[in-house]
Amino acid sequence: MRHVGRGSSGVKISREDFERLLLTPGVSVIAHSVFPVHGRRTAKGKRSAAAIAHQRAAQKRHGELKHAAMMALMLEGCWVWSQTTGSVITKDGRWIRMGTAGMTDIIGSIPRPCFLSEAPRLHAGCRWCGGTGTIPRGLAVEVKTGTGALNDDQTSFLAEARRRGWFVFVCRDTVDDLVVAVREAMR
Repeated sequence: MRHVGRGSSGVKISREDFERLLLTPGVSVIAHSVFPVHGRRTAKGKRSAAAIAHQRAAQKRHGELKHAAMMALMLEGCWVWSQTTGSVITKDGRWIRMGTAGMTDIIGSIPRPCFLSEAPRLHAGCRWCGGTGTIPRGLAVEVKTGTGALNDDQTSFLAEARRRGWFVFVCRDTVDDLVVAVREAMR
């Protein structure tokens, strides 16, 4: 699948061509990106109701899993938010790009205890935690349902985040493993 839109990392097209593309059978807009539509077609070239229902159910499962992961992370004391990526057209016709290619679904930070918190005299003016007792560590979580695979952009983003010392995790179908891994990373 390829992102299509002016100002994106994909194919650059005009607004008129973009609007014409939206009316083309076999193309739909999902999260402000243009992707080919998959599934069975009727005789008139439209997707079947079963294909549309399957796609909507998959999007719902992904959203529910992402929400559950964010709630679990917040309960563990992490500061997290849902990261939107893609492009939008404003009412006055400007294109706005959000995020970078491959950015994960959830971004945030994990609180870790400051290594000087055991020495109160030294910890009072700690330059690492500012006296709060915790040092934040970057957090990047990609949510995948079923057999969903990471694309090349996601793989490179996760590798770069891991290289910079972030906690990186791919959450698949349940948040149980994520909670265990976060608890371990907070030690």
